[in-house]
Amino acid sequence: MALLVQNHIFGLNGIVPHALHHIDDQHLLYPAGSSLVLYNIEQKSQRFIALAEGGNITAVTATPRLIAVAERSEKRVAVSIYDSHTLKRKKVIKDDELQFGKEVVSLSFSNDGKFLLTQSSDPDWLLQLWNWEKGKVYASIKLNYAPNVKVSQVSFNPFDKTVPQLCVVGANIFRIYRFTEGTLKPLTFQKTDHRNNIAHTWLSAERIAVSTDEGKVLIYENAELRIELTANLQQDGSNKPHMLTTIRAGTNGFVAGSNNGMLQEWDRTDDSNLYRCVREVKLENSVIRGLCVSSNEDTAFCAFDNNQLIMASSLQSDDVKVEKIAQAHHSAVTGLDVCVRKPLMATCGSDQSVRVWNFGENTMEIVKFFKSEPYSIAFHPSGLFLLVGFAEGVKLLKILLDDIRPYWELGARGVKECRFSNGGQFFAMAHDNMVIVRSTWSFEVTVALKGHLSKVRTLAWAPDDSTILTVASDGVVMEWDVRTGKRIAEYTHPSLFQTAIYGQGATGGGGGANSSGGGNAIFLGTGDGRIVELRDGQVSREVSAHSQVGQLAIGRSGRTLVAATASGHIRAMRLPFAPGLSVTPGGASITAAGGASGSNRSTGGAGAGTVSGAPSATAGSTSTSEDQAVLHMHNVSVSRLRISFDEQYVLSAASDGCLCIMRLNQRDSTRATATAGAAAAVAAATSSVAPGKRDARDATYSDEILALRSDVKDQLRVMTDLRVRVEEIRVENERVLEQRDLAYTQKARETTERFSHDIEALAAENDVLRVAYEETVAENSSQLTKLKDRHHKEREEIEASTRFKLQAEEERFTALEVALDVKKTRWSNQMQLIQASLNDELEALRDFYSKKIQEKEFEINQLQVDMIARRNDFSVKETDIDVATNQEVLQIQFYYEQRLKDERQTLKQIQTENEEMHKKYDSLVKKIEANKIELQKMAVEERRLQSIIKTFEKEISGARRELQERDDTIEDKEKRISDLKKKNKELEKFKFVLDYKIVELRKQIEPREQDIVRLQGQLNDMGLELGEYVHSRNTMLFARDDLVQKVAGTERELEVQRKRTAEIKLVVDAIRRDTVVIAQHVREPNELKRAVRQYFQKYCGLPDEPEAVLSSFQPGSSDRSAPGPDGSFTPSQLRRRESAAAAAAAASGGTSSAGSDGSSSSSSRRGRAGAFANEREQSLRQRDLLEKTLLTVQRKLSKQMVAREAETSKLVDENVQLTSEVNALRRELKISQQSVVVEPSRGTPPTVRGVAHV
Repeated sequence: MALLVQNHIFGLNGIVPHALHHIDDQHLLYPAGSSLVLYNIEQKSQRFIALAEGGNITAVTATPRLIAVAERSEKRVAVSIYDSHTLKRKKVIKDDELQFGKEVVSLSFSNDGKFLLTQSSDPDWLLQLWNWEKGKVYASIKLNYAPNVKVSQVSFNPFDKTVPQLCVVGANIFRIYRFTEGTLKPLTFQKTDHRNNIAHTWLSAERIAVSTDEGKVLIYENAELRIELTANLQQDGSNKPHMLTTIRAGTNGFVAGSNNGMLQEWDRTDDSNLYRCVREVKLENSVIRGLCVSSNEDTAFCAFDNNQLIMASSLQSDDVKVEKIAQAHHSAVTGLDVCVRKPLMATCGSDQSVRVWNFGENTMEIVKFFKSEPYSIAFHPSGLFLLVGFAEGVKLLKILLDDIRPYWELGARGVKECRFSNGGQFFAMAHDNMVIVRSTWSFEVTVALKGHLSKVRTLAWAPDDSTILTVASDGVVMEWDVRTGKRIAEYTHPSLFQTAIYGQGATGGGGGANSSGGGNAIFLGTGDGRIVELRDGQVSREVSAHSQVGQLAIGRSGRTLVAATASGHIRAMRLPFAPGLSVTPGGASITAAGGASGSNRSTGGAGAGTVSGAPSATAGSTSTSEDQAVLHMHNVSVSRLRISFDEQYVLSAASDGCLCIMRLNQRDSTRATATAGAAAAVAAATSSVAPGKRDARDATYSDEILALRSDVKDQLRVMTDLRVRVEEIRVENERVLEQRDLAYTQKARETTERFSHDIEALAAENDVLRVAYEETVAENSSQLTKLKDRHHKEREEIEASTRFKLQAEEERFTALEVALDVKKTRWSNQMQLIQASLNDELEALRDFYSKKIQEKEFEINQLQVDMIARRNDFSVKETDIDVATNQEVLQIQFYYEQRLKDERQTLKQIQTENEEMHKKYDSLVKKIEANKIELQKMAVEERRLQSIIKTFEKEISGARRELQERDDTIEDKEKRISDLKKKNKELEKFKFVLDYKIVELRKQIEPREQDIVRLQGQLNDMGLELGEYVHSRNTMLFARDDLVQKVAGTERELEVQRKRTAEIKLVVDAIRRDTVVIAQHVREPNELKRAVRQYFQKYCGLPDEPEAVLSSFQPGSSDRSAPGPDGSFTPSQLRRRESAAAAAAAASGGTSSAGSDGSSSSSSRRGRAGAFANEREQSLRQRDLLEKTLLTVQRKLSKQMVAREAETSKLVDENVQLTSEVNALRRELKISQQSVVVEPSRGTPPTVRGVAHV
């Protein structure tokens, strides 16, 4: 079994046109990465075709039996043919058999699959007709008859099964050819070569539909333009022209896809337009590169240039269903990481999206788009958090069930690499040339690692999280102690290290063994394609990967190492390296420098440990497939590489937007072919695994997720509602079913009775018919007997008469034969006489006409000579006319193009001047900043020029001395000396000009420096204003919090008042009921007196008589007027007692004392009611005042937030303008420097020409 096999690919190659094909009702074919994918629509599984040459796919075509793919590699161009069922390669056509050019842009099979049509690219645009089984070219033709020809698609006529007929479309070309007599002959000359044709399809044996870049659909019939239709695509607000990019024919029309993601369906009509658009479906805001339709024409599949594959089903109905069947990033994938506890991986891309994938089920779980581009991503081991480095900062995101939401943010811009530690308690971020390690839970900075001179691009944690490896863009690898922040070691290589990773089981800076053998292992990838294994700072082995190693990954068990190269290859190797892979060190050197200072970098001198490295292994030094495996998965360099925690999958991503999943086949036993040393190394590696670590393949994944409390409550509420609804529906369904059962029972009874009656009627009718049938059979039998007797008699009579007639005819025939013999004899004699006379006449006529033929042949020869002369004259005149016409057309075209260019240039100049007038002040500020920088550069340039001048002066003086010494002996050198003197004077003049320019530039610096000081002061003032604004905003936020708390307190007080009011209402109701009872005893004084006494004792009784108080104002409630445990009453109880006493006194009215008490109680109750009303009114006024104050504060806060955002955007715009002005001033300074340079003449000596060039 192979060590590494393909499992699944997300996405496709959207740049390959017309590459999507429908093999049958269940399979689709499309290119993805560096492979062809055969996708099963029902099972959602994939099969792969690995390319023969391992190059980039440029064209694909397929039939139900065959698949052809054109690929372009660094070495050659090839076309491979595969069987669509077995996926085995049947034939390879390489460019060494016949030149293809740069690449093959289009392919097409004939209807019977016997011929293959290939179209090569510029400069020849060679069209070739192949018998691919024999590898023989039957016909070819070059299409570069015009300078602007660019072929986009070729195809065979699928309706013509006898003679191959083909069509070629492209920019400035539309041709139809027929293969006859071993050549490709055009049918007619088409007059539409000036159009930019995009795609075409055969609608019938004579009719072709062609789309153009003008949004037109051209219908050709018998190679002549029949009609021109307009696509009428919906505009989306962009300036780009909309057009149909691909077309597929149907039984009643055709289906087309556009460059704005619109799918159109065209049907045939009976009017003059022939076809009309009946349906439009918006699928995606992208260009449709490939289109295919199912056999029943109810489903269409579209491939987009943003790597998406979409299925549109139910095209025959009004409700078209759209489904994405191959989702991927729209552009390059910039980050990838895998989860430890779940079968999930997370990616981020330049399409500003973060996606979470399930590599176990090959599905995409969550996708989230952000406003800025993410550069890097890290998956927390728990699977609940993501760390993403955006262009604007770093964000810690929490993963919910169907969403990704921010949890923590940090304004660190441009973090290109971030990694969680293996335990998840720390995370490291690479910010420029510094690495910052923070705590995952407190977000505090644990340590900052500084020492690199260039940007850090790769991080790697040790298995125990004690050390970390960092790789910079200058190829320097440093190992750091995370606890102390000190540098442990530094590694450099002449070929520059690209990536680094720890071997599993290794601990940073200490002793021990790992899975690859004894000692600590670090694996490094170099720019020249080597994988270097370091142990304790020494090179142990080197393995060649044959291309730049950009990414490395190692399994948790440490038994497999996977490397990704710049050519898109994924190489898996078992550890320890097999003897056929590793080579003895010797060759390039690696310098390892220890220490914590990091200021001085060792380069191989004293104090640095220099060890030998191994040369790259040759292609022949490879091991068996069980020891290593190489897959070509991507067309470009692999940007990210990871291995799953269970070591079953290898995940890779690249800038082509494809995400590849490969299955890693591990072996538990050692290799049977390994040597004794290798077996010992494996045993040592196995023993070095820490106790308690179980095999990663035995790991089980968890399924817990994060959920917001509000979401859970909403879901529970929805579930409760749904349960209630389900119960209601169930009851309703049961009721409906019962009614239906009753109705169906009644209906069945009625039907049974009706059928029984019908059966009885049919039985009676059947008896009647049986009797009639028997009678009819008897009658027919008698009639048949009579007819047979009659026919027998008639036959005998006819035979007798016929026999007599035959005898008479026989006698007549004999007489005619005798007469015929006599006539034949007479005719033969006459023919002999006529033949003799005709021979004589024929001889005379032959002589006469032979003379005539000679005369006519002479005349024909004369006419042919005249015709040839006239034809030559005509061809010369025709050529002159064509040349003159073409020249005139080109002149007119050039004239109007020049006018249009001048008008556009004038308009552009006016717009530029208008913008410059509006931005003059900002441009001056930018110029000041840029000039200051450029002046510094000019000062450096001045010093350099002065040193050059001094050097040249020394050379001139030496030349003079040499000329003086040789003056007596060499007279022919005098002319050269005089020339050198002249050139010296020119250099002095040039020096004078430079001095003058330097003085002028210095004069220009002074006012600009003053402006810089003034603008710096303005920037400081703006900074102070911004600080005041922030302070005022914080103050208002605190005030708003206070007001919110006051409002909450007011609401609590209102709730207390409501309770008090309810209690008073209960007491009043009780008093009212008791008063009604007392009023019944008005005519009975004794009873009235007793009732009033009870009434008084109930509501105004003494504390030692609690039994007289009202036990309950509400049924089932406790006594609210009873005293407390200590005999005291609460204020509310006292008010209730007073109210009850006043009511009792007012109701009695019998004594004056009672009346006096009643009047005083009534006045006191009115006073308390007025006080309560005043208190309530004051509370309401205070509440209204607080609400108005809160609204005012909120409005002020919103206005200040809007003003702050506007001011921030203004500052950002000013910064952008300043940056653009700095760039403009740099360009102006560069132009001014070039203008100062004096062009040297051809006779300048080498030294003087060097000065002039500088």
